[in-house]
Amino acid sequence: MAKLDQLERDVEKAQKRIEKLQDKKAAAEAKVMDDPENEKAAIEAAAAGMQLKGAEMAKRRAQEAVQAEIQRLHDQEVQEAQKQLQDLEKQADKIQAEGIALIRSFYDKYHEFVEVTSEYAELGTKYELEHKPLLMRDRAEAGLDEIHRALIPWFAQREHIEYRKRHPIGG
Repeated sequence: MAKLDQLERDVEKAQKRIEKLQDKKAAAEAKVMDDPENEKAAIEAAAAGMQLKGAEMAKRRAQEAVQAEIQRLHDQEVQEAQKQLQDLEKQADKIQAEGIALIRSFYDKYHEFVEVTSEYAELGTKYELEHKPLLMRDRAEAGLDEIHRALIPWFAQREHIEYRKRHPIGG
């Protein structure tokens, strides 16, 4: 930014120089109009005209340098944004993988839960003991069984995607 600020100050200086030279040229031309034989005034007017052209060229170059610096800064921001996008994508991929692993581990816990509740029900029934319907209680509480039912479509879609990765169409 400091470079851009300096370049913008250079444009301002060039503009001030142009205005000063315009005044100088106008004054010299006025002297020539008043006295066409005044060679010194004519030389000053011509010199001021050349200096003005030079100052205008310097201003154009300074403006081009400002535009080039603005473009460079923009390109740098775009590169940084691209890198940040890549970093965010890596973070998202990692979080996604962790989340999917967590959901897959849920299935192990769910199957353990079903085994335990089934064994509990079988044991209570076999010996005609008073026992709570644990699986029904879980369903009533929107517990693990409800989570499992909600995940069935996701799991099926996930399995389909993984199958397609292993067996691409037309591949």
